[in-house]
Amino acid sequence: MSTELQYTPPSEVKSIYERLTATFKAGVTRPLAYRRKQLLQLGRMLQENHAAFEDAFYADYNKPRLEITAEDLAPPIPSIIRALEKLEEWARPEKPTVEAWRSTWDTTLHKVPKGVALIISPFNYPYILSFNPMVGAIAAGCPVVLKPSEANPNASALMTKLLPKYLDPNAYAVVNGGPEETTSLLEFRWDHIFFTGGTRVGQIVASAAAKHITPVTLELGGKSPVIIDPDCDIDLAAKRVLYGKLQNMGQLCASPDYVLLPRSVAPAFRESLAKWYKSFWPNGPLHETSQWGKIVNTAHHQRLKRLIEQSKGTIILGGEIPDDRRIAPTVITGITAEDSLMQEENFGPILPLIEVEGVDEAIEFVGQRYVSSSFF
Repeated sequence: MSTELQYTPPSEVKSIYERLTATFKAGVTRPLAYRRKQLLQLGRMLQENHAAFEDAFYADYNKPRLEITAEDLAPPIPSIIRALEKLEEWARPEKPTVEAWRSTWDTTLHKVPKGVALIISPFNYPYILSFNPMVGAIAAGCPVVLKPSEANPNASALMTKLLPKYLDPNAYAVVNGGPEETTSLLEFRWDHIFFTGGTRVGQIVASAAAKHITPVTLELGGKSPVIIDPDCDIDLAAKRVLYGKLQNMGQLCASPDYVLLPRSVAPAFRESLAKWYKSFWPNGPLHETSQWGKIVNTAHHQRLKRLIEQSKGTIILGGEIPDDRRIAPTVITGITAEDSLMQEENFGPILPLIEVEGVDEAIEFVGQRYVSSSFF
């Protein structure tokens, strides 16, 4: 299965924006019955096309099918069910408690839709990070333009094909493209922007939104640190850190990016990592009997290869980098703050180990740097 993603022409993008804006202004998306129907249709789309969605993502980067379903494809369903159960409660007006100086006012909070939302989703979890925000927008009565990642041509093409078959095309649309198309999308005045991705692009999105005073939700990445307490269960910690690092081949914003390791327990931690590495892949991660996915595209694969090659550390596990977009899970010790692996979010199956004297030094190290949404 291989699909060439068709980018949306600029003229069509303008037409989509105007169509969805007109739909919102006409009040089409306001009735709860309409929102409920669209939520049900979204759920039907996911359930009736489960195999096709799984096949598309597998074709994009060979991710194990169980992980595709468990981590990415299944989670939007309970989100839809919860929205259906809570819709009337969420939409109900509220009488809030107010300050004393406003106590004589008759204050009521009315829940009204904001307007047309733009959702820009990433390549690593194309379904949950597209459809979960979409569930919220539909429940709120907001039309949606979904911009999925061009790095997932098969998954994005399938979403483009199926969404208008199940949902109201006058209220929900998909726009495809790369950086140029995304930049042009950001020139429009949206009523809310939901972006998931890297910090650098998040800054661009926030800057573009500021021109229109558009509310923005940013779910960004970063270098998520792990601090090992010398009094913890070292073997269990090594197992969990390794598992967390390898989820989705390390392409996860909440993935452990590097480990701060007290010298007193460093040998034991490294030994446990090696034990669990062998346990996870008895024949090695790149063996034909092993399930191990690919890096999303050649550019990201080459970036990770370059980071490993430029590192001054010592590879103690993995290190194999074939030309088929796979990288063996790689653990590197002897890392310093100046190393190539510490200059940007790795976003791949690379685990740098930095030795410190103790937890206090580790905390100081982290405090001097930008920390992402996760801290272990």
